[in-house]
Amino acid sequence: MEQRVLMLGTVTVLGLALLLGGATRAGFIGDVFLQLVSIPLLLAAIWLWLGEQTGPATRWRYLAGGLALAALLGQLLPLPAGLGAALSANPLGAAEAAGLQAPGLQSGWRTLSLTPHASWAAIMSLIVPAAIVASVARLEARARLQLCGVVLGLGALASLMGFLQVAQGPQSALRFFAFTNDTEAVGFFANRNHFAAQLYVTFVLAVAWLAACARDSLQPGAHRTRAVFWLAVAVALLVALTAGIAMARSRAGLLLFMAAVVAIAATITVNRREILAQPARGMRGAGAILVAAIGFAVVFAIQLGLYRMLVRFERDPLEDLRIPFGWTTLATIRESMPFGTGLGSFVPVYATVERAGDVFVGYANRAHDDLLEVLLETGLPGLLLLGVLLWWLGTRGLAIWRKPQPAVDTDHLLLQRAAFLAILLLLAHSLVDYPLRTGALAAVFAFCCGVLVEPGEGAGGVHSAVPGRRKAARTRPVGPAEQATTVRPEPCPVAARQQWVGGGDWPEAWRAGGGEREGLG
Repeated sequence: MEQRVLMLGTVTVLGLALLLGGATRAGFIGDVFLQLVSIPLLLAAIWLWLGEQTGPATRWRYLAGGLALAALLGQLLPLPAGLGAALSANPLGAAEAAGLQAPGLQSGWRTLSLTPHASWAAIMSLIVPAAIVASVARLEARARLQLCGVVLGLGALASLMGFLQVAQGPQSALRFFAFTNDTEAVGFFANRNHFAAQLYVTFVLAVAWLAACARDSLQPGAHRTRAVFWLAVAVALLVALTAGIAMARSRAGLLLFMAAVVAIAATITVNRREILAQPARGMRGAGAILVAAIGFAVVFAIQLGLYRMLVRFERDPLEDLRIPFGWTTLATIRESMPFGTGLGSFVPVYATVERAGDVFVGYANRAHDDLLEVLLETGLPGLLLLGVLLWWLGTRGLAIWRKPQPAVDTDHLLLQRAAFLAILLLLAHSLVDYPLRTGALAAVFAFCCGVLVEPGEGAGGVHSAVPGRRKAARTRPVGPAEQATTVRPEPCPVAARQQWVGGGDWPEAWRAGGGEREGLG
């Protein structure tokens, strides 16, 4: 029952996030709706986690969650003005800082955050990824693979949407945001870079599915099943995703996609025996299918969008506004330590400290470097929490890339390795953009983090994800007292059974030993 409820809630929240969470600005009704839908799932997951027996891993999990909650809510705690000024530096002038404070605060009081209302909104936006990671971490392996199917299906739908947007042109009714890239494919997003991020993450997860399909298609009798059909579907999905990345014309997306292809090729070369779980001959065949499918997808994408991609790379990188954004943000970070300016405060803070030579038509909505923006808004507490996240990702990455044990579910291991690579790609992308500031990609990132948690650490154990493969029967352990009083009767000898020609029931000792029936017809 627990697994069904969590699965239903997670499918709902994750699916809605991918469909509605593509905005790059705050205040959209879709984001508010997502947060409201996510609250029951988050509460249910927390309730189930609190019911678990307390162990070392659980205590560390509670400690990390408590520190994160304290760091977030601590920014909104009203403090006397003198104490607040002593705890945090102010990179702005006194008048500007006073103008940003909440009007409801009494005179002489202030919060660590310069923009309390924006901080509340930023904290509420974290409900969606928090609910997803808490629920996915408790799901068993089969449910996680089904959730991966949801991500793949919506990624294919987004790619199709991108094709239609390019075909219909800038005035396409399928562009759902007023401020968007009107000449490129954007899918369900407002920004082509974030659309490309969804596609390269979906591509990595699709390669894991392709590997499983390639392995199954080489099994004896596979031609009598649907294995070959699903293999063809997986190859078609890879081609569609690669073409979608080309149509998005995102420089960061294209470079990270190429990095993903290189990483996947290296993985196939080094760990194909462990990943594909095949004997030498079948392993070579499955590896060849993987390489051929990826190569075909890349060549097809180059033929489709090479000219459009080259045009994007003609621009001088030194003219990119990300460079002045980064330098100004870095200079402001030093003045805002140790607690930062507050979550959601980047826009008003940057507008105050922006250099005259960097002014342009419009305004800077993000630093286009999430590391710098997190440091500016949260200071040392944010740096500490980021370090904890990276440490956990490093330990989990080492664990899943070690040589797997024979009992490990191969399909789930493939999903974990693909999720780890997707996390690395999104973190790298965050150094030059802000993909995780969208509800959709934050949800996908949370899903991948939840997958890295071993299913045995939650409610369920590792259940096979391959249809038709049954779980081993569970037996009740026998206590010492039962072992002392239980007497196993002597089994019925085969020779005696063959000599028994009398009528009526078998002797009691023979029926008790009926587990051994060699020679009986």
